[in-house]
Formats: sequence, C-alpha cells, structure tokens
Amino acid sequence: MSDADRLRYRFDPGVRLVDRGRALLGGDPLRLVRLSEAGARLVARWRSEDADLDANTSAAVRALLERLDAAGIVHPRVVVSADPSPAGSAPTISAPTIIVPTYARPRPLDRCLAALVRCGVGDIVVVDDASPSGDEVREVTERHGARYLRRATNGGPAAARMTGWRQVVADGLPDLVGFVDSDIEVGPDWLAPVVGLFADDHVGLVAPRVRHRADAASALDRYEAANSPLDLGARPARIVAGTRVAYVPAAALVVRSAAFAGVGGFDESLVVGEDVDLLWRLADSGWVCRYEPASTVAHHGRSRLREVLARRLEYGGSAALLDERHGGSLPPLRANAWSLAIVGALVVRKPAVAAALWAWTARTMAVRLEALSDAEAVAWRLTSMGHLGAIRQVGRASLRPWFPITAVAALFSRSLRRAAVLGMLIEPLLRWRQLRPGLDPLRWTALFLADDLAYSVGVWRGCLAAGSAGALLPSVSSTSR
Repeated sequence: MSDADRLRYRFDPGVRLVDRGRALLGGDPLRLVRLSEAGARLVARWRSEDADLDANTSAAVRALLERLDAAGIVHPRVVVSADPSPAGSAPTISAPTIIVPTYARPRPLDRCLAALVRCGVGDIVVVDDASPSGDEVREVTERHGARYLRRATNGGPAAARMTGWRQVVADGLPDLVGFVDSDIEVGPDWLAPVVGLFADDHVGLVAPRVRHRADAASALDRYEAANSPLDLGARPARIVAGTRVAYVPAAALVVRSAAFAGVGGFDESLVVGEDVDLLWRLADSGWVCRYEPASTVAHHGRSRLREVLARRLEYGGSAALLDERHGGSLPPLRANAWSLAIVGALVVRKPAVAAALWAWTARTMAVRLEALSDAEAVAWRLTSMGHLGAIRQVGRASLRPWFPITAVAALFSRSLRRAAVLGMLIEPLLRWRQLRPGLDPLRWTALFLADDLAYSVGVWRGCLAAGSAGALLPSVSSTSR
C-alpha cells in the first residue's frame, strides 16, 4: 500500500490522560493503561497535534498502537486515496463479491442492486430463498447484471447466504466476500472504509453502520431512525462480547474468506441470531472483528408497529439460543457485586448505606492506585462510572428481560413499585434527551416501552423453549472496580 493508503489511528473520544500524562483512562471495558516514559511522550505529542497516528513510523510506535487498539483506546481508520476502484483506499486487496439473500422482495431488491452497481461492485450473487415471486426476482436480478440462484425450499437468511457462499467457493474464492440484505441501500463510498481495514491481516470481519431510512415521517419511523437495534452509533469499535459493540447485524458486512471458511460460516440452523453467533465464533478463533461507522448504509425497515414489535420479539427469542452456544456472553447485565449492593440500598430507600458503600469502594480503589499522582480523582471516576452504569443497567434489565419478575415483585413491595415506575420513565427519557429524535417524549416513551416489552416476551419464550434460564442470569464480579 502507498503512504496515502496506510491505516491511521485516532483516539477514542472518551479517553482521558491521567497521572500527569503517564496513563490513559478509557477503552471498552473501561481500563487504566500505564505508559512508559517514551510512550507518555508519544501520546502527549499525538494528543496535542490532534492528528491521525501512523503505525508505520517505527516498530515501537506500531507496538504501542496495537496495544492501545486492543484496549479500545485508539481505533484504525482508512485514509481514502484518489483511487476510483471499488476497493478505494486498498488497491492491493481485491473488491469483494457481494451475496444478496432475498425472499419475495423484488422492489427492495431492485433498489439494493442499483445501489451496489452504482458504487462499482462487479460481482453480485442474488440468492432467492424460494420466493413465490421467483420470476420477478429473477428479472430484477438479471436486469442489473447479477447472478441468480434459487433455493428449492425456504431456509431463512443464514441458509440463503450459505447457498451463495458455496457458489462463490465453486467459482473461485475471492479474498473478501460481502453480505448485503435486499432491504439495504449502500452509498457510493461505503466500501472504501470497510475494505481498507483488511490491510490488517488479523481482521476477519468489518461491518458498516446501518442507519434506518424513513420512507415516511411517521412517529414510528422517527423512533426507528433514532433507536434502531441495527444502528450501533457513530463511534468505531472492536466487536467483542460484553462491550459497547457486542455484535453487528448481518444486514451488511464484509468477511475475509479464509476467516469465514475457517469457522464454517453462518449456522444454517439459526433463523435469527446467526450474525451474533458468527461474530463470536470468529472472535473465539482469534480474528479481529470491527465496526466502522465511517461507512454507512441505509436500511429500509418495517413501517408497521406490529411488524417492528414482531421483529423485536424474534431478537429476544435468540438470546436463549445464543446463550446455549456462547454461555455467559449475553447476560442481561454485567456489574460488580458492590455496585449491585448500592443499587439494592437505593431501592429499599437507604441512601446513607448507598453513599457509605460508594465512598468505601472509591477509597479502596484509591489505595490500589496509590502509585498514581491523582489516585483519588481517578478512583472516584472509575468507581462512579461503574456504579452509575450498574444503576442504569439494573433499571434497563428490570424492564427488558426481567419484566415479568419486576411486575410480580412490584405487587408485593412499595419500594420495588416505585423503583419500577422510575425505571420505566428514566431510561427512555434519558435516551430521548441524548438522541433528540424529533418525537415528543410521550410517544417516544410509549414506543420505547413497547419495544422493551416485546423483547422481554421473546427472551422468556426462548428460555422456555430451550428449557434454560441462562439468558436471564446476570454476570456479577466480586472485586471492586
């Protein structure tokens, strides 16, 4: 790759310098990274210049950036060159073949294929998952110069993608293969930021940001535009279970063929959750998976509330299946035992006990960090972020996967009843204030709660079908943060 095409790195916006510049506080999960004197000087210069960081300066710089990247403190980005090829910033990496699974969606498919052709994708395979409207799907496919495959029976998205994959393997496997659902519309520059990240040989999968595109100005469309489960936000991340970006949807993603083949691709027995399962198997096999919001695609989602809630119910139903395959990777909450004790004290209206526990955990952390010049301030920040995060997680879990338990408990406890009502209102209103969705708080809160309730029903239905409560169990650590 040329100098203009190298990967560059930028600090995550949540990172802070502490201990007079000799340590960094940030990452996901939140951690403290101590620096050598040379490392501290490099970081100070990088922060003051507020410029992209080049890993190719020296072996020492590369080693430091790899360490910070693994911690989620810096993120790679692709500096797009003037190369007009579909791979854009990475001309040494071949453009991917794109597989498009579809079922009875000729009009969305037409829009999807037109966008792929406009952005320069040369090899597209459409897999018709036994649509009743097969002739229409074939006509649309061939009109855009794509290859058409038809399954004899309907098997779901994972099976359709794997049908396309097997055909691509038979034709001669490219380095990269992309999967784009037929209700996705890519932009003209979506591939360059994604493909460029594969310059790192450890990367096995990269996914763009999937934003809801409102085909109407309804309240539901505005809600989905701000709170779609497919949209994982504007900050890049490594995709790791238990972190801010624990999964990405398979609506649009690109995989390294060797990595995908090595883990056996999508599990065709899963009709939902197959994307999360794939990601976690790739991570377990040592591959790095990345979320890159510099690349954005549009999702033309469902326009009726019943359809949206049915989909949320399906997502909830996948929790038990994923827990069976990846035990403990999808708990309703992850928290420290002391944080949960503080939550309990607040629920039973013992604020003095909660304050004492809060102060004690901060002091304990300060002792552990006594080598830092600002140990007290760092300790208070670390413990406060942990406790506040736990309070918010408990409120979220009590209304999402644990709603039936919360409802029954509230019948017998006035304190729990108050806490449940507060939880029902605080989380949606905090999100409304954060996202500013162009929707009044009343309708936003109603849709938010309906969303949570549908997911909760799905989780419980999935757990009952699987005969396991694993997806309902929290992950509790015993040490102070």
